[in-house]
Amino acid sequence: MSENSRSPTNDGGGRQGLDPSFLEAPPPLPPPAVPPPTETQTKPTPTPTPAPTPAYRVPFADALKNELALDHAAANKHLLVQVEQGPTWLRYLVMIGGTCVFINACFAMVLCVRQLGLLAVFQAFFSFIAVLFEAPPGLVHSVSCLSRSQEFFKDRVAFLCDLLSRGAFYVFQGTLWFCICMALSNRGFHLLCALFMVTAGVLLAVADYLGWARTVAAVGEEASMALGPRIGKTENTQDRLARLAEKEDQQYLASIQQR
Repeated sequence: MSENSRSPTNDGGGRQGLDPSFLEAPPPLPPPAVPPPTETQTKPTPTPTPAPTPAYRVPFADALKNELALDHAAANKHLLVQVEQGPTWLRYLVMIGGTCVFINACFAMVLCVRQLGLLAVFQAFFSFIAVLFEAPPGLVHSVSCLSRSQEFFKDRVAFLCDLLSRGAFYVFQGTLWFCICMALSNRGFHLLCALFMVTAGVLLAVADYLGWARTVAAVGEEASMALGPRIGKTENTQDRLARLAEKEDQQYLASIQQR
């Protein structure tokens, strides 16, 4: 037998031909193809951000009504009774002291009518004006006669609305009480009234110099109709103007905090 007719026993192919019981292992299967990651799989899903809360918008009808109220208030602002007053403690001090001076002047009109005459009447009138311009505006305009009196003096004696000028008026009133003390040779209540009014005038001048004065605006009886009727729980359009301004400030601060 020639070498070409021999089949090597170690050859897998020749063994398969000689031994029918031999089973050749199947070739390994290729790994399953993995699809490439898509764009949605590679990138994390972003968390949806909540939409910003829209700012409060006033309905058109209310906005138009508010604008008309503001225009009406601005056009009639000159009708307000604007009085320059000092700190709260000073206002109440002068108001209570002025009331005592007014009572003393009324007694002087009855007891010393021959000696004083019209001077006691003037002192009572001056002290009444002092109380009228130092009292809280809400208290003054709650009484019809007091409201009309303050409106009258506001137009005829405008210098009383100024704090410094009113202080000078109190000093003048105190000097008159000093003259009464000298005429009657009396150093009782008249002297106390003189000292109080001069001291009150000096305190008002100091308050004006230190910048403690503030302008208080109030609506008198005659101006209430010109400033408009009641709107809700407010008295007039001036009150509505202040309330709308405060409401707009609160909405603006809320929008800043949301940002």
